[in-house]
Amino acid sequence: MDKEAWVRKVAEELHERLGSRYHLELTTREKEDVIEIQKEGDVTGIVLNLACYEEAEWSYREDNIKKTAERLEAEYRRRRDDLQGAPLLSESFDQVKHMVVYVLEKRAGNEEALLHIPYEEFFDLVTIYELHLHKGSESYRRVINNDDMKQWGIDKEELLKVANVNTPLLYPPAIGVLETDGQLDTDILEQDRLKKLLFGMSLFGRRRLLVLTSLSKQYGAGCIFYDGILEQIAEAWQDDVVIFVTSSFETLLFPYQNNSWTLNEWMELSSSMESMRGLGDWTFFSSAYRYSRADKAIQFIRKGKNRVENLTS
Repeated sequence: MDKEAWVRKVAEELHERLGSRYHLELTTREKEDVIEIQKEGDVTGIVLNLACYEEAEWSYREDNIKKTAERLEAEYRRRRDDLQGAPLLSESFDQVKHMVVYVLEKRAGNEEALLHIPYEEFFDLVTIYELHLHKGSESYRRVINNDDMKQWGIDKEELLKVANVNTPLLYPPAIGVLETDGQLDTDILEQDRLKKLLFGMSLFGRRRLLVLTSLSKQYGAGCIFYDGILEQIAEAWQDDVVIFVTSSFETLLFPYQNNSWTLNEWMELSSSMESMRGLGDWTFFSSAYRYSRADKAIQFIRKGKNRVENLTS
């Protein structure tokens, strides 16, 4: 059995063991397979790295799926027990403020949850605030709610202030080119490397998309808010930048005018390329955004509406 199929079956077996009240999501972090687990009603999610439970001699055999899922379940329950009274639940804001980050999320489907948490509107999406704690290979996260705000005696402005500092530090930006075969290579976003990548990138003869994410490929959609990131890309292209938010983890970018494609054509290409990678939350895919080079601001382009120049559909 190949690794991808084996990992998927392990996740399915783990989900069956935990039950329907648990949400599991398979993703990658620093090129390693991880499972994010969130129990219904819990404010904290836990990330398990599958590499810690693989044994080289197993060769991803089917008869080891149940044993691996059993070990993952035991580790999850241990870490969930450890979280009771952990730093993520501190009564003092000073003790947790270094862990505050913002995460770009969809609004649709989260309307009820948004009644109970602080958030900022971003057109048809929202940015929410979370506490993220990384301890070696272990990762914890929980959404900050209105009760936390009251207990800590702070407002959203203070949350945003510390999140603006922490998020780029915990999730530094990375950039790469996504090819039509679904292959993606990312690297640290450095000025010289970025210029070389963007100027050498042909968007005419080949169908390629620029991917903006974080170095760990976690919660990288928020990189569009980092100071100077979109401005760098727009200046290198000498053009505005069209943005597709495919999930909380990454965005896909292309030049606004230096192509002859329509918005719908780009969205169809993006969808197919993400599908090949087994990624993307298509509920994010109802809209696109445009970073204006002149205004140095992000604007809204709704699919099928706001018919604009080269992006008419």
